[in-house]
Amino acid sequence: MDISFKTKDHPETVTVQFDLPDTFAGLVEKFGEDSVFSAGRGAMVISLQAFGRRHIEKGQEEIQSLISTWNPNERAPAVKQTAFEKATGALAKLSPEEKRELLNKLSAG
Repeated sequence: MDISFKTKDHPETVTVQFDLPDTFAGLVEKFGEDSVFSAGRGAMVISLQAFGRRHIEKGQEEIQSLISTWNPNERAPAVKQTAFEKATGALAKLSPEEKRELLNKLSAG
């Protein structure tokens, strides 16, 4: 199986080969039951955290109710952001120098 990855600091994609079984039984045979269980549980915790973050503005009871009925096989729709929300989020990541440069460009235009 091809496994690809890159980082912000290293944007060139690196692809490697890894023999990752494509069945549950194959995973258990290769890595052992404890490892497969631990990896699966860890992945579910991360998914639950992401699901909870999408609902963070709701009250504790409503979040608990949503979490209690969570199913890892159901994908939630992505949270839609307005163009303003996207731009504001991107601007927050700019350095002070980048913000000044952008402001100068916008003022000149």
